[in-house]
Amino acid sequence: MKSRFLPFLLIALVFTGAGYYINTNSIDQAYLPVEKRQEIAKQGINGAAEYMAEIRNNQVTGIADPSDVLKAKSQVMEMTSGKSANAELSWVEMGPDNIGGRTRSIIVDNQDPTYKTLIIGSVSGGLWKSETAGTSWIKIEGFSENLAVSAMAQASNGDIYVGTGEGLYHFDGTGTGGFIGNGLYKS
Repeated sequence: MKSRFLPFLLIALVFTGAGYYINTNSIDQAYLPVEKRQEIAKQGINGAAEYMAEIRNNQVTGIADPSDVLKAKSQVMEMTSGKSANAELSWVEMGPDNIGGRTRSIIVDNQDPTYKTLIIGSVSGGLWKSETAGTSWIKIEGFSENLAVSAMAQASNGDIYVGTGEGLYHFDGTGTGGFIGNGLYKS
C-alpha cells in the first residue's frame, strides 16, 4: 500500500517545488522608493496623453485644430451619404451595457406635472430620455453627429438647450484632453 502512494507523493512534491520556484523567481523583488513609483506612474499617464494627442492632432502641424475636425466630419458625411447599404443592415445592441457613458447633465422636465420625465446628456453617450422616473431609458436619435454632451438647460417654456464638446476638460491642465463639440443645440 505504501508503494502505491510513493510515486504520487514524489510527483506532487516535484510539482509543488517547481511551482514555488517559478513563483518566487518571476516576481521582481527589487525595492522601489515611493518617489520612483510615482514617477513611473506619471510617465504612464503622460505617455497615454501623448498617444491620444498623436492620434487626434493634425499629422502635419501637430496641433488639434477645430477646423480640421469639422472638415473631417463633413468628409465622412459626404462618403456615407451616397451609400444605401446601411439601410439593409439590422443591428442588435449586445453591449457593453454602460452605453450612456459619463453623465454630465440631468434635466427633470418642467413640462411634466408628474416629474417622471428625465433627460440626461453624457460626454460619450449622447442624449437619453426616461418617462418612467429613470427605470428605463430611450436614446434620443438624430443627435449622433456629436456624442459629447457637456451641459443642458431647460427654459420655463420647455425649450431645452444642449451644449456640446468637452473643451474645458484637461486632465493635466495642458489642453490635451477633451473633445471638440458642435456648438449649442435648441429643441
